[in-house]
Amino acid sequence: MRRAALGALLAGATLPGAAWAHGENPRVTAILFPAPLKGGPLLVTDTQGVFGYFGDEPRWLCEDAVAPSAAFVGVAATSAPGGWVVASQAGVYLSTDDACSFAPAAGLPGGLVPAALSGHPQRPDELVVAAGEGSAAAPFGVSRSLDAGRTFAAPDLTADTPWHSLLRDPAAPERLYLSGGAGAYRSDDAGATWAPIEVALPDETIAPGAVYFLSVRPGAGEVWAAVQRVPDTLLLRSTDAGETWHRATSLPDPVESLVFDATGARAMVATLFGTVSHSDAPEAMWADAPAPAPGFGCLTRGPGDGNEALYACADAYQGASWTLARSEDFGRTWQPALTAFQTVTQRWACAADTPAALACADVCPGQMPGATCDADGGSGGTDAGPGREDAGADAAGGSRDAGAGGVDAQVVGAVGIQPGTCQAAPGRGRVEVALAAGLVCLAAARRRRRR
Repeated sequence: MRRAALGALLAGATLPGAAWAHGENPRVTAILFPAPLKGGPLLVTDTQGVFGYFGDEPRWLCEDAVAPSAAFVGVAATSAPGGWVVASQAGVYLSTDDACSFAPAAGLPGGLVPAALSGHPQRPDELVVAAGEGSAAAPFGVSRSLDAGRTFAAPDLTADTPWHSLLRDPAAPERLYLSGGAGAYRSDDAGATWAPIEVALPDETIAPGAVYFLSVRPGAGEVWAAVQRVPDTLLLRSTDAGETWHRATSLPDPVESLVFDATGARAMVATLFGTVSHSDAPEAMWADAPAPAPGFGCLTRGPGDGNEALYACADAYQGASWTLARSEDFGRTWQPALTAFQTVTQRWACAADTPAALACADVCPGQMPGATCDADGGSGGTDAGPGREDAGADAAGGSRDAGAGGVDAQVVGAVGIQPGTCQAAPGRGRVEVALAAGLVCLAAARRRRRR
């Protein structure tokens, strides 16, 4: 969501197909809870792969383990032991050995770059991929796999513009919502077929490409969407699966994420430019407040229907004191779980001769281009990976709680690296500079508008 919104707002700063090489200034783009982690979060970053909690400490899988500079878009775990699917800027890749080696998925056109990946929660081998970049040989399609990503059927739905949001209803996982420049669509059969829906209000003109699906409200069956625009963003809700829409509120900034509590009685929104909004009556009343940390976003409720813990990310490169935090009071206070990427000292547990171990051996988590990694043993060891057979405690009864899921430390035999320093070379990536400049300009425009 964050990358898509930034791309729409800062089109001049990021060119199609631009490589997000290892380093830059990594940011968390999503917090997921795959089954192999037994309740612990997986942090998907835009330029440096994923950080997964298999106990007290996070483990790092660099993006080069999949393909060179393969910026991650989404990750899913399949039903087979050791099965992972990664959607990245380099395409869709599969692993059967717990992310220690990857191979490209079959059946997808060459040049396709995913915008979103969604796995069926009850049938984990069933996946839907929406394209965010393409070419004449790779149209903007929505493709479906029924065999854990080994093969994909020809897309039932194609468009001549990218897709940018894909939302699955957790309570009715056969239902998906999709939006992009071609408009909004709904599927009632898990992505096998799609039908257009109109996101409209009687007194507003809504551009099709401005609609982003955000969340489904528990208990109410409402689907919520943002209409990202300037000078304000509309927050809309639908009580009939997207057939008709109602205004919930307007917000001063583009929406980054929306989360509800387990009953749907409370809601919280994070925006792209440092504001949060809370509501105890989401259909009518909202209150704005400053975000608790710079770059605050990725709002996610913990796994399980009754889980009330919230997780959020922040941007240490903007001055945040933490990268991942957890809240037990619906966002009023936050307890840091990960301060900075550079503090991660455990690598993904793979044998020394596997592609993941070799690719990640000489790079450091959290560092900008040109960094040198002054540490030993970063990719050694003989453990075959985060094997599910070693899983200790589940999310409800873990023996340890690192502030991030209460997962037993024996879920994976991780390989540690000796204390060392990662020394970053001076300078910043050109893409990061363009994004930062764009953010500064937009933030200044917003301040002028408010005055």
